[in-house]
Amino acid sequence: MINNLSKLIVLAVLLLGVISFNACTEQVISPSGCSVSITSFSISPSSADVGGSITGSITINENIGFDDFTLRSLANLYLSTDNNFDGNDINLGAFADAPVSNGNSSTVNYNQIEIPFDVAAGNYFIIANISAQPCPNGGSSSATTRSAAITLN
Repeated sequence: MINNLSKLIVLAVLLLGVISFNACTEQVISPSGCSVSITSFSISPSSADVGGSITGSITINENIGFDDFTLRSLANLYLSTDNNFDGNDINLGAFADAPVSNGNSSTVNYNQIEIPFDVAAGNYFIIANISAQPCPNGGSSSATTRSAAITLN
């Protein structure tokens, strides 16, 4: 009899706990709502010397909630001969200032983008690429790419 009464009391306490827990409002964020995109990318000047440096600016729109450090290092810059991001592009060294944020949109200014010494003069593209990013609740965003034309002397 005592054993059955103990089980009944434990069951009642558990049910009260479940009812109280379910009474809370639950917030669910869908992983499909996770996004990162480059909304603009520019460089200056549009002509530079081989081995020289240029400046640039990239605007990133995201709803993941990246901190400044992550935003600053999110994009990789590449030198491309054909404006198509692929394994033939040259990864460029770039030094970024702290991002300027306005809601979900942040602008990262690059005060120095290094042009390699070992490329021929000609017409190229600087490609800004952000690879797919993991979403907080599963899944990932899509990769995003923008480019700007540059002439190397």
